[in-house]
Amino acid sequence: MNLIRNIFTMVCVIMISHTAANAGNLMTFSYNDGQGNELMYGTLKKENYDVAIFINNPELVGAKVIGMRAYVQETDAVTNYRAWMTRTLALEGKANKADIETKECARDGYKLDVTFDSPYTITEDGVYVGYSFDVTSVNGNAAKYPLSVVEGVNENAFFIHSTRTYLKWRSNSADSEVMLSMEVILEGDFMEDAVKAVSVSEVNVKKGECPTATVTVANIGVTEINEIGYSYSLDSQSYSGTQQFSPAIEAKQGMAAKFDIVLPAIDEIGTYPLVFTVESVNGKQNSCEDKTAETTYSTVSRVPVHNPVIEEFTGTWCGFCPRGFVAMELMKEKHPEFVGLAYHNGDPMMIAGNLLDNGSGYPSAWIDRTLVCDPYYGSAEEDDVFGIEADWERFKEVFTPFDIEVKADFTSEDKTEVKIDVDVTPVKDIQGKEYRIEYVLIEDGMAGNGASWIQTNYYSKDETARGMEGMDMFIDAASYLFLTYDDVAVGNTGNLGVEGSLPEVMERDKTYSHSYTFTIANLQNSSRQPIVLDPDKLRVAALVIENDGSTFGKVSNSARADLASAAPSAIGTIARDTDQSQVQWYNLTGMAVAQPQAGLYIKVTRNADGTVNAEKVLRK
Repeated sequence: MNLIRNIFTMVCVIMISHTAANAGNLMTFSYNDGQGNELMYGTLKKENYDVAIFINNPELVGAKVIGMRAYVQETDAVTNYRAWMTRTLALEGKANKADIETKECARDGYKLDVTFDSPYTITEDGVYVGYSFDVTSVNGNAAKYPLSVVEGVNENAFFIHSTRTYLKWRSNSADSEVMLSMEVILEGDFMEDAVKAVSVSEVNVKKGECPTATVTVANIGVTEINEIGYSYSLDSQSYSGTQQFSPAIEAKQGMAAKFDIVLPAIDEIGTYPLVFTVESVNGKQNSCEDKTAETTYSTVSRVPVHNPVIEEFTGTWCGFCPRGFVAMELMKEKHPEFVGLAYHNGDPMMIAGNLLDNGSGYPSAWIDRTLVCDPYYGSAEEDDVFGIEADWERFKEVFTPFDIEVKADFTSEDKTEVKIDVDVTPVKDIQGKEYRIEYVLIEDGMAGNGASWIQTNYYSKDETARGMEGMDMFIDAASYLFLTYDDVAVGNTGNLGVEGSLPEVMERDKTYSHSYTFTIANLQNSSRQPIVLDPDKLRVAALVIENDGSTFGKVSNSARADLASAAPSAIGTIARDTDQSQVQWYNLTGMAVAQPQAGLYIKVTRNADGTVNAEKVLRK
């Protein structure tokens, strides 16, 4: 598996100045716009690499490629650097075959600067510019992660071939979600003082309040940008302002910057066009023709509370999954409104049928089915920080157009069915997008006695984890133990929700109602056994899903509810079993064994205080 890593050596790379030539006819081109984190990337293997970017921008036709720059690791384990240009990506045996020019080169510290012997004029067919190198040893991180990349996706920004991993040339940006941060030096008749208006964020605000909008601009000229003058039109009015940049936007093609502008309040509910224009650059008229960006400014009667859902992917067999268990408990403790769903795999709590794709193994988590991250660390780079809370709070600030209310109860005293009633109220007119309601049945307090209920715990006696919030209970516990599991998804209506549960066109401030009933007897685990253990410990969640064409949709908002007539349950952390036997043996297939013979078994000991420990024992 190919890996991306933030490591200390990359800090040094970031500190190196991206110096651009400002001679008026020289430009530095890169897909790195300065907005993403810079990382290191590699296959972790001893092999030869070839990497490239493709330049096919129409405005660059006629410009000449005269050189390139890459940022590399300072290690002698990476050798034999070659820079090259080619019209097509091709191989001769296992080696790259460039049809324009190949030039041997050597790194200077963390830089690989190359001037080609013969400049190449870019045609309408474009040109690939890249470099190659050999990794002779992977004893250290520098050789395991030899490529400098930046977060982002562009189909032309990362092509790769290697002698062991990527046996054929492939475009890798979409899969890895990174781009090469290499730069290409161009010569041509380029503009000075030219700034493109890339985008203006959509505005949604309560009527009568002053919002802010985030503007993104990019330098497409050969002079650095210290200041721009801008104008925008809104609700038949025109406004203007200036924005200074310190430090200046580098003189590099596509280098971007973001800033916020405060917009005037509008007292009437509605949606208004907002047109933003970069008028001047460094006190001169903007040379760029693409200097306008448009968005919408919507005023609403109220701004709905966004409650992001975290879907955790876990299993009793997964030794690192206890950190996800802790994270869900911490989130409920810190945020009473929190909606968390635990999807189990490979144990008795695994739902029969199709499961939501967890994206990155176990443990992992989705936030609103938009961010895939660790269920404890979140997207934090440090591996000991309870970081998912910060990610959740960031998602909470994202505007949602929907209020959602949920009620649920049993349909009869025999508690065989659960009926869920959902009211969805948009604060904006909705059309052009399809939304659906997904229903989830959740059970708390799930516990069992069989071996498949035993939680593997890799944190047992791991003092390096001491200090991670909430983790002491697992550090001080045995390597195998019984737990009581909350937030377990025991039934759902599918990852894209119920078709037709919301109309295609919805009016603002109008409530749309829908209901769904779960029949408990129909809910099974992956072994086709009843999955619900105690109906009195059930509750529900409802998600508004945007059917955006992806496999699982995107969550716009969520809410949860207890069953109105369900008996209150006392939920603990460690299971309290009614079985009074002190010791029980299980073989590795999970079957109880009365008299263990020679071999490897799991020994389960129930202590007098009600706690339960489990350990692997070799009987001779």
